[in-house]
Amino acid sequence: MRLNKQIFFSIFSLTSMIASTAVIADGNSIDKVYHPYVLPMETEIEWRAIFQDDENSALDDQQQQRLGIGTSFIENWFTEIYIIGERTASDDLNASSVEIETKVQLTEQGEYAADWGLLIELERNFDRNIVEFSTAMLVEKEWGRWTGTLNAFIEFERRSEQLNNEIETIVA
Repeated sequence: MRLNKQIFFSIFSLTSMIASTAVIADGNSIDKVYHPYVLPMETEIEWRAIFQDDENSALDDQQQQRLGIGTSFIENWFTEIYIIGERTASDDLNASSVEIETKVQLTEQGEYAADWGLLIELERNFDRNIVEFSTAMLVEKEWGRWTGTLNAFIEFERRSEQLNNEIETIVA
């Protein structure tokens, strides 16, 4: 019976890794699931890359790369600053955006039935003249060896005069 659990866990893990590749739609990318925890005195350097390749050939070969540095200033507060570069099939990689992201741990781990956090992001895209503000509730619950994590976002994009502003919701 133990071997069957290990095989199931291995197949589930492999499927999850394949399914968790970045999704790009309407300029949004879900490439990271956030946990509601902040480690005191943490300093982080992060690099993430997203490559588009799907059935829509007009969007293929787009890339987005993020380089960030962050730190926790106080026990339950973590702030990170990103420089975001974008490249299409015909362009070089150019820094196109700057983002500041703050995560606040609202509850202590295990204090309630679920652990709660808040994520706030502000991004400025210079190429397309877009300012995006988003906030998300971060919820995590453990059941024995299993963990469920929910990121519920609401985003507001202020665009140039030629394009309409947008409000979007995302659940990851």
